[in-house]
Amino acid sequence: MPIYVHINEAGALRNQRYAFTDRFTLVSELLQNARRAGATRVEVSYDEDTQTLCVRDDGAGIDDFQALLSIYASRWPTALCMEEQAFGVGFSQCLYLARQCRVASKGQVIDFDCAAALAQQPIAVLESAEFIDGTWVTLYGVELPDWQARIERLCVGFAVEVGLNHQPLPRPLALTQLQTQTTPLGQVYLLSRDDGWSSTDLMVFLQGFCVWRSPYCRINQANVIHLDPRQFLARLPDRDKLLDEELQLPHIKATLQQCWQQVLHEQLQHLGETLFLQRYYHSVQCWEQWPLLNALTVLPAALCQRIDDYPQQSEPGLEGYLQPCSRPFDRQAIEQGAVQLVALNPLDEQNAALWMFARAMGFVLCDPARLDPQHWVHPMCGCWMRSRFGSAPSVSSSVPTSTVAGSARRWCCAKWCGSRSPRPVSTWWMKRCAIRGCCISRTTRGPGRWCARLRVTSMSTSAITATLLMRTNTPWRN
Repeated sequence: MPIYVHINEAGALRNQRYAFTDRFTLVSELLQNARRAGATRVEVSYDEDTQTLCVRDDGAGIDDFQALLSIYASRWPTALCMEEQAFGVGFSQCLYLARQCRVASKGQVIDFDCAAALAQQPIAVLESAEFIDGTWVTLYGVELPDWQARIERLCVGFAVEVGLNHQPLPRPLALTQLQTQTTPLGQVYLLSRDDGWSSTDLMVFLQGFCVWRSPYCRINQANVIHLDPRQFLARLPDRDKLLDEELQLPHIKATLQQCWQQVLHEQLQHLGETLFLQRYYHSVQCWEQWPLLNALTVLPAALCQRIDDYPQQSEPGLEGYLQPCSRPFDRQAIEQGAVQLVALNPLDEQNAALWMFARAMGFVLCDPARLDPQHWVHPMCGCWMRSRFGSAPSVSSSVPTSTVAGSARRWCCAKWCGSRSPRPVSTWWMKRCAIRGCCISRTTRGPGRWCARLRVTSMSTSAITATLLMRTNTPWRN
């Protein structure tokens, strides 16, 4: 005996309520129905005291109320169903969240108890005393916490004008409010494409509702893409996330990157190198378009810093001894040696002398890691170090020159590794001291505390002579 797939209608109606994860799906579904009906405006009102939600639109209205209450049987034209994947599921959320439902359209009205409707009791279609163009849906007993902020966020990219309690809602990310460009995936808006301020934050919309957004992104500081509904599907029944999101997002982000690549090439041709770097270098970094800089004859000023004060180790981004350069550097000046570039690792005990030497010589600190590996500046960074010294310096100690009450004065010599230098700093020193830039603090427990400062007194191509002034309340041991 053959068997067939069977649906238990009562069980499906009873358990469908658990398919929805967001109660505001009923608001988005009513807005979506209004848009599909050709509405030019939707008015939403909510009374928190009586928990009454009313949604009214000026669309084409409802001809067949049975189609409205037929789950998984869409009443929309076939072409629209194929284009937007209208499955006829969303309105059922109203039945699960509301106590009473009233729908009026084109001189007819239905008014029914939601629990009785889910029990499949008959619902009478009555003549309305008032002829309503469009559709008027009223839901009683609907609890919507934080309703105003949620509905405002819901409508930021919606295609139709929406009013909330007779106040128009801002829709800054709607297609009609943005200057977009057409791509194979849909319409794309690039944040600040004309002034160069950019961000990789992204908001993705499908049929007017956000289905993905970058973490912590702000509405007014994000790139926007309105996806083509013929190519993308939203997860039923809430339609708040993309179907196969992990597969679709890389294609969406790649399309956005290609759009920015095209804009940056156009702006470079239009503005010239110097103005382009001033205005669009941040965008180049955001969208990883580093190869675009390879052919330029100037080095971005944002990559360069001057060591204007005594180097001291600090948290990243808080180096007060570094000052940004105010102008880009010409390639010819760099190649001819008028500008000396150096790339240094963060300040630590291994390269403190090198930082002091770079400061004394007036070298410009450059960060070539933020450029394409094929950029012409890479051979220019630190070539003076290789040609003159061969490697980085190390610090070694010698005998003290004098002892003062409460302090000890020692001379130390910084020599280049590779030469036959005096013995290195003692093991005792290295184990018990943490050198922070040019300040040394004791790391062992106990009352004794001391600090040191290294000051350059003379330089040559083979060594740096420095004075180490030390104050301590415990005896100094070598």
